[in-house]
Amino acid sequence: MTTTISYHAYFDDGGDRAVEAADMRAAIREVRGSVFRSDYDFDDFDEYGQTLWVDARIVETIDGEETSVREITIQLDPDEPDCDDPKGHAWNDAGPYGCGGGVRFEGRCPFCDWVRHHKTWAQRPDNGTEGYTTTEYRREPRDED
Repeated sequence: MTTTISYHAYFDDGGDRAVEAADMRAAIREVRGSVFRSDYDFDDFDEYGQTLWVDARIVETIDGEETSVREITIQLDPDEPDCDDPKGHAWNDAGPYGCGGGVRFEGRCPFCDWVRHHKTWAQRPDNGTEGYTTTEYRREPRDED
């Protein structure tokens, strides 16, 4: 008798797909490596926005019986926006500042109006859990002196 082992991923947005993998660890790697920010339409965020999270449940089935389930969170950080300077951003970091259980850094590019916000102890807005790192980019015009 041949044993059949299969893996399937179920995502928090209702999507699901079969995962080809030799074991659960490989299935987790495959799922993490196959989720991209461009796969999701986040209307609540601007073009660059902030860190987003996708939750997935990976189910291992052996001979048709569910034997193992792993829940994972996939962090999708925003791409760095383009800079007005052809050489790219030269972030002038300010901080660190205390922020809950972590620290917060802010970096402003002297060539454009982009500001990078990075937190090492952030809260997910969708479910309130804490302990994540986040990156967010916002256009913030400089004060004219």
